[in-house]
Amino acid sequence: MLISLLNVIVNPLGYYPTHVLRPLTWSSRGLKVKLMRDGRPASILVIGSSRTMKMAPREIEQLTGQTAFNASIDAARVEDDLSMLTFAIDDMKWPVREVALGLDLEAFHDHVAADPRNASVPELRDHLPLVTRLELVEDVARSSLTLGQTLESVRSVLLARAGYPAEKAVFDADGYLHYLDWEKAVRDGTFKMSPNIAEYSAHLDGFTAIDRDRLALFDALLDRAQTHGIRVRAFLTPLQGDLLKHLESSPRFSALRRQLVDEMRRRVGRYAGFSFDDFTEVGAFGGSNELFFDGVHVREENAHELVRSLWAVR
Repeated sequence: MLISLLNVIVNPLGYYPTHVLRPLTWSSRGLKVKLMRDGRPASILVIGSSRTMKMAPREIEQLTGQTAFNASIDAARVEDDLSMLTFAIDDMKWPVREVALGLDLEAFHDHVAADPRNASVPELRDHLPLVTRLELVEDVARSSLTLGQTLESVRSVLLARAGYPAEKAVFDADGYLHYLDWEKAVRDGTFKMSPNIAEYSAHLDGFTAIDRDRLALFDALLDRAQTHGIRVRAFLTPLQGDLLKHLESSPRFSALRRQLVDEMRRRVGRYAGFSFDDFTEVGAFGGSNELFFDGVHVREENAHELVRSLWAVR
């Protein structure tokens, strides 16, 4: 019990609603909610994972003449996309008319639970399906008793005394992300991109098929959008060429990608205002394999081309 109390108070992984110390893991969920509460309403939302955080609202506004906000959160899966859209239109009452929806293949993983960091952000947590919320409660309660989290609590206390490392990323008021170290290295001419093949290949561990429950949640998102007259421009997020080549050496990756693309294309025409593009390969939107920060996070030049392609500007 004392171990659990320590972990809840210190909250090293950002799973609980306590804020005595800064969590060791970066999470954009609470930050994006605060930016949305403090900012102006937007009629175009960018929704997805950290892989879409470099899509610039200002560029979308220049192309469309509408206000835009980047509501992407890290490690987003389908349930996160649905909860973010619901928060924007139901709680914030934003006049959303379009959504640019970046989909990672892993957003439909059939053997990965919802992100436990959702438990500490009620604005998003409360829009998750009831079964997901119950699973979150169970997961975070169980994790509070683990040795791993206890060690992280100890590390958090030590860092609070010695000083936390500097932040590596910050958001503009419109939700646009700046990678402080990476972007400085690019400006200085010292940046060296690594596709992080081992890290991102591990995201497919245990992934056997496109999850039917998450597909149902995706349909619920499209239903909500259709009801509110919202156009959804969905796309598979790009992968850097070296990482993609490695993943394609596995028949499982190709089968999963093909399955998801087929599922998305079946929904085009079924839902009014829904479109889909497979941007896995950068050539599909005029991007470059040289313009990535790592295997999945695009630099602003690639994000610029992606935005222009998504709105069919040539």
